[in-house]
Amino acid sequence: ENAPVILPSFAELSPPPRALVQPMPRFTGALADRAAGGTATVKFFVDETGRVRVPIVVDCSVPELGRAALAAVEQWRFEPPRIAGHKTIVLETQTFSFGPPKS
Repeated sequence: ENAPVILPSFAELSPPPRALVQPMPRFTGALADRAAGGTATVKFFVDETGRVRVPIVVDCSVPELGRAALAAVEQWRFEPPRIAGHKTIVLETQTFSFGPPKS
């Protein structure tokens, strides 16, 4: 059969996988000023071991924000996602909102 594969998101799991390593995007200097009020959205899979796979930027207000968000998400690690006790793969989307620069 060619049934579509439907992957759950974190919100559909009970409980959702806990983050073990989750650094946030980092940038300094001129980029911090350009980032003010900006956003970046990254879509990624979390595999059965809790590792992030195939992260892609799906939207960003400034290209450098997309790159910073992608670099951060690539480092993320989670508890293995599970459905009814069985390890599974999930598809997740994370949007980062960047506030004003620190004064």
